Amino acid sequence: MTVIDVARWMLDELERRGGWLQESDAVAFIAPTFGSEFVSGAAGGARSVNRAVVDAFLQLGGGTVRGGTVRWDPGRRAWHFSEPSDAGERLV
Repeated sequence: MTVIDVARWMLDELERRGGWLQESDAVAFIAPTFGSEFVSGAAGGARSVNRAVVDAFLQLGGGTVRGGTVRWDPGRRAWHFSEPSDAGERLV
């Protein structure tokens, strides 16, 4: 498995889940399925998707993924397709 494999799964999952992907859900699937090397963080603390995977996730779509721009919502700790109300969120 490669970071590209994981990133492709994330794009597919974002679409399958209606345009929202919680980081905790992604981590819960990625670690046992693809390997713990694709997640970061302490065993007892918050875990996140490895930066290399996130970078590949963003590069695959070139900023626009399947007709929508992917954004990170820090309050929800989730990626989602852009919506008109997204002005205060970070483009990723």
